[in-house]
Amino acid sequence: MRVAGKEFAQQFCGTGSKADIAYLQRMRSALHEVIREQADPGADLGSLIGGAILTPEVTPGGIRWELQAPAVERLAVRAAMAWSEVMKEMPGRLRPCANTECNLFLIDHSRPGSAKWCSISTARGVQANGNWR
Repeated sequence: MRVAGKEFAQQFCGTGSKADIAYLQRMRSALHEVIREQADPGADLGSLIGGAILTPEVTPGGIRWELQAPAVERLAVRAAMAWSEVMKEMPGRLRPCANTECNLFLIDHSRPGSAKWCSISTARGVQANGNWR
């Protein structure tokens, strides 16, 4: 079942407001361009996350970081932070699907790091059309 923007945002602790969804869409576009190597990460992403602050909270269990950002920006900033973590922990493993008609991404968990498609059904569709090499 596909979840609409408002419900999706609320499911992940966003406000679900029009401003929240618009900010998420801007972040999504910026991340798409960076992952597809069509933009410099510092350009759009820098302006979208520039006002965010991580504040440490020291507890007996360690340090917990609290994100300080306007409510309508918080979920989008968290998405950028997740992208950054994937890039740091799994360098070179986040990439766009090789199917040019697909707008999805994949995290390559294969041993040789050679996965190309976001799903086997996408791969089969490309192979069936004779568009793979």
